[in-house]
Amino acid sequence: MTEIYAQVGSWFSVIDKIQESEKHLTNYAKELGLSQFAIDKACAILEDYDGGFDKIRKSESWAAAALYIGSTLAGERRTQEKISKVANISSSSLRKGYKELADSISIDIIL
Repeated sequence: MTEIYAQVGSWFSVIDKIQESEKHLTNYAKELGLSQFAIDKACAILEDYDGGFDKIRKSESWAAAALYIGSTLAGERRTQEKISKVANISSSSLRKGYKELADSISIDIIL
C-alpha cells in the first residue's frame, strides 16, 4: 500500500512541476514578446516530455528550455542568452534542459 502512495505522490509532484514550469514559461514569454502560438508549442513540449521532472533541475530551467524550443519551432526564436537572462538561470542550464527535452520528444533543433 505504501508503494501506491509513493507512486501517486510522485505523479502529483510531476504534475505540480509541469504546472509551475508552465506558469514561469508564460511569464518569460510575455517578457520576451512571444506569441500565444509559441507559448502553446512550449507547453505542449513540457506535457509531452516523458523524462524525469523529479530531477534536480528547477522548474525555471524546464520552462526556459521548453520556451527555447517552442519559440524556435514557432519561428520566433530568441537566443539562449536572452531566455536564460529572463529566467535568471545560466546558459548551460538552459542548454542541458533543452537538449534533454529535445532528445526525449525526438526534435532536432537547427541553430
